[in-house]
Amino acid sequence: DDEPDKVVPVIRRLQSEGKGTYGMKVMGQGKLGGDARSAIRYQLSVPVDAFVSGMEDRRQADENVRLVSELTSDSV
Repeated sequence: DDEPDKVVPVIRRLQSEGKGTYGMKVMGQGKLGGDARSAIRYQLSVPVDAFVSGMEDRRQADENVRLVSELTSDSV
């Protein structure tokens, strides 16, 4: 739990050792809560195997699914 410039190198090292990684606090510990698109776009750029995003209701869950689908549609 630290700033991205400190965490990402650790993630890359763990993956080079064959370990799975899981992203948490996707919304920047609330700092990006008002900008889900930017938060999810950033998370998709970080080399994790899976990530979780906190949500308060079904509308937010649906929006997050839509954004991930939209932001990854070019890479499929």
